[in-house]
Amino acid sequence: DAVYVVCSGMIALVLSTMDGRELVISELAAGTMFGELSVLTDKRRSTGAVAHDPSEVLAIPVEVFQQSLETMPALMRQVLAMTAQRLRECSARESALAFLDAPGRLARALLLLNQEMQGGGVIITSQEEIAQRVGLTRQTVAKELGRWRRAGWLQTGRGKIVLLNLPALQREASALDA
Repeated sequence: DAVYVVCSGMIALVLSTMDGRELVISELAAGTMFGELSVLTDKRRSTGAVAHDPSEVLAIPVEVFQQSLETMPALMRQVLAMTAQRLRECSARESALAFLDAPGRLARALLLLNQEMQGGGVIITSQEEIAQRVGLTRQTVAKELGRWRRAGWLQTGRGKIVLLNLPALQREASALDA
């Protein structure tokens, strides 16, 4: 019944199982839209949306959204471009889930988070959130982070990971690029 625009904060799109497990599919920052696919296809939503930080979201009623698409070709092109980008990201995520082992998926996720946070090498997130992002248990994430901490690739603290050896993480995540 609506399309949503993130005005501030961060919204995670998640797939959930009946037993409560979640996989984070995407994290949306201010200026991004979600819910458009169900409006465009007239199908039920396939994911849930969860605010991990205080966030503001603008709801655009379906009638207003559809009328805007019909009268504003630039908006239609932008929605198509955004949908295509999400499809590319989905394909990359599926490849990682299918072809990378747990360390490779974790390394890939850390590198992507680093990019999203402007590449400063400091990632502010919990091990649970990373586990949800890559489809692993928190214990598996903790084990690999501990191994990489001992190898000098990163440092960990409460809710924070500092990347020290990006080339090592890139090698770990590169099985799909070979």
